[in-house]
Amino acid sequence: MRRSTGWLGFVFSAFLLSSVVGDLEDVVFIVVSQNHPLHSAIAEHKKNFWRERLVPLTKNEPVILLTHEAWAPSGAWTIAPLFPVLSKQFAAAKWFFFASEETEVDFHKLKKVLERYDFREPLFLGHALWDTQPTILHHYVPAGRGEALVYPHFPSGWLLSSPLLHRAASVLHKFNPNFNIDPQYELASFLKYMSSLDAVSFFPEAPPRSNDGVLLTHVPELCMADEEGGAKRGCATSCPQRTSGHCLCWLRHGDKMQLEALVTIVMWRTPPTSPPT
Repeated sequence: MRRSTGWLGFVFSAFLLSSVVGDLEDVVFIVVSQNHPLHSAIAEHKKNFWRERLVPLTKNEPVILLTHEAWAPSGAWTIAPLFPVLSKQFAAAKWFFFASEETEVDFHKLKKVLERYDFREPLFLGHALWDTQPTILHHYVPAGRGEALVYPHFPSGWLLSSPLLHRAASVLHKFNPNFNIDPQYELASFLKYMSSLDAVSFFPEAPPRSNDGVLLTHVPELCMADEEGGAKRGCATSCPQRTSGHCLCWLRHGDKMQLEALVTIVMWRTPPTSPPT
């Protein structure tokens, strides 16, 4: 009798664990794509490629969405406008995985990553970046360790748990930025300060001081680049390496067009073990 009770307890515990962890079929995959022949073709190829690898791992047809398709609202590239649509159409989903056209995914390893987290908690997972100094791109908000807002590297892939996405969708009407420049940073700002979005505008003014929202959790397996030895590091995702260099920009002054050569330096840093606090 004792053995029977212990065995039933083990089975019940395993059932509870599986209900918390979920499976890849409980994940909605969203590829942020562009409505351009070249980019849409790349995105379609990515969708088919991912489907081939997901079908053997799921009981039902995997959900893979492309944001250049008709379902996505205007401004999908800024991410936040997607939340109400996703919240309504996929209320039963446990995770929402966002990726870029260049994101590569090892779905077996991604599943192992998700096993460490409880989808019932409001979670924002990704590869963490922060600014080492104030930048115009990020509205000159204070930077440096302990000051900088941690934001995700989109091409590495990032995730929202269902409670966080539904909560963000419910307060999106308060989010009224004057403009959008870097959706990675602005999304992290929105999720951090979404409990204090009573101001008329959000940017470029400094966001309200509040810690009621959700901060990004750094996940090292969501890797920035497909570096040599990435498999040994246990990367669940990767993306092509991008390096800094020279950028040529057209600047318009009155009726004249002037070509200016600008040197751009990428100020991204990845935390050794955890993001700044």
